Amino acid sequence: MNFLNLQYFVTAAEELNFTNAAKQLYISQQCLSSHISKLEKYYGVKLFDRSTPMTLTDAGQALLRHAKILLIQKREAEQELGDIANFLSANLAIGIPVTRGTAMLPLILPPYHKKFPQVSLHLVEGSTPQITDALLQGAVDLMIGYHPIELSNVHCINLYRETYSIVVPNHLLKAYPQIAASDLSRRPQPISLFKDAPFVAQSAHTFSGKIFQDCCSEADFAPNIVLESENLLTCISLAVAGMGVFICPDTFLYSTNLLKAEILSNVTLVPLDYPAGQYDISITYLKNKYRTRALKEFITMTHQIFNEHRQ
Repeated sequence: MNFLNLQYFVTAAEELNFTNAAKQLYISQQCLSSHISKLEKYYGVKLFDRSTPMTLTDAGQALLRHAKILLIQKREAEQELGDIANFLSANLAIGIPVTRGTAMLPLILPPYHKKFPQVSLHLVEGSTPQITDALLQGAVDLMIGYHPIELSNVHCINLYRETYSIVVPNHLLKAYPQIAASDLSRRPQPISLFKDAPFVAQSAHTFSGKIFQDCCSEADFAPNIVLESENLLTCISLAVAGMGVFICPDTFLYSTNLLKAEILSNVTLVPLDYPAGQYDISITYLKNKYRTRALKEFITMTHQIFNEHRQ
């Protein structure tokens, strides 16, 4: 039994299709079958029920559980020994929601890569639940996003506090002649001020979509949602095009170059008065996992970048 056999087994067990697993591993199906056979011979058990559809046997399920742990421990041992060997090469896997990565990673990765070109970077992008699961499964070394207050086995380094603004198409402000746009931009306003306006919104199962839903619920009104999208940038674009009001994390409005000033001139940005919707954005990593030098350096640099960026 060796680690290569285990890695091939884990891939086959997750795919439950030898053809797909072999393609993913860049080996022949015959080669993959040979590695699985070696494991079955070593343990004296059958790992797969090869009838259609293919499934894991009880022995296969047990080995999968332990193999994942062993492979994580192997990776951590290699990382620690690599640190001891003068940090000549390293790997760092980063989990981040897709849209947040678009806004934050251009600030972080270029200077990090310039300073530590020997570190091989790997991105895992997805929804917040997906990258949280990747962190807990050991598939990433860290995740960047909302502080996961429900998790007890992690350590979080806060980067900044995420606040929200109400993105209001200028043509909709004509319904509020008594309020100057300059006043709206200076003072936080409740979402109920725009309760009669059309809204574009992120889907309720997204983090920002849930905040919008809770905000309206606490303000005791049901918003007129003309369109929902999972993509935050789509919602911003539709609000800028005049389709409706949208509440948006300020990171995507003020802290990046995603939106040009001439585009935002079509809307008025109103600070949202909803303290319950403010959350810390943090770097999160597992407490019981070895912190590599690559990870430590990433945390230090990222924290410094956002301290400077917020000043």
